[in-house]
Amino acid sequence: MAVTVVCGRQQVTVVERSEGAGDGVEPEICNIGRGSPQQPVDIRLSDHVSLSRRAAQVRCIDGSWWQLRQVGANGLTLKTERGVIMPITTDWSDVPARFGVAYVTVTTLAETFEFKVAPDVNSVGPSGGATALHPVEVNVATRVIPKVGYWRVAVVLCEPALCDESERIPTNPEIVRRLDQLGLEAEGFSERAVEKRIKYLYDITGVEPGDRAGLRRRLTDSHVVTRDDVDALLTPP
Repeated sequence: MAVTVVCGRQQVTVVERSEGAGDGVEPEICNIGRGSPQQPVDIRLSDHVSLSRRAAQVRCIDGSWWQLRQVGANGLTLKTERGVIMPITTDWSDVPARFGVAYVTVTTLAETFEFKVAPDVNSVGPSGGATALHPVEVNVATRVIPKVGYWRVAVVLCEPALCDESERIPTNPEIVRRLDQLGLEAEGFSERAVEKRIKYLYDITGVEPGDRAGLRRRLTDSHVVTRDDVDALLTPP
């Protein structure tokens, strides 16, 4: 398996370590961040000083998983096309390839950057081990918001708190009306579909089911959902 790390026109492919490699041999790592002559990176997100020279690292470990970890002081959050939201720490986080494309947000005090990681389970690594291709071209990070149902519901749930500093928690009918108003689903949302997505958000955040206020706090306090997300996803063009 391989994963492709993409930011704007930059693209780096990282192939898993060959089976049978000796114990203690680390897989090839793709470094992502601002970069410097002393700390070069494979994907350069920006030259903004608030961005760590090395903010994140990506590697492949076997045919079904890849890994991501935080390196610098910037915050990292991963969101997948299946709606899974994962805060990333300095420990390696395992990401199943079956989750599909993942969107990684790098948050600094001044800016927010994103890159995406796309697994390719059909790739075959070289016999000598893992390799990373050099970026084709340097380009400032492109903001990409995953448009999945779970993520949309999470953003609407947090919208009053982030936009109006309100403690009001939207009900299922209110979430349905808000999403239908914006036309984000071709067939529209139902209250049952919203409830299903809310339950899934409880599962992936660890919040006690039924505690919507706690769920909203977990999503906003950990910067999983931000005001920028509300503006990007919910503001009509």
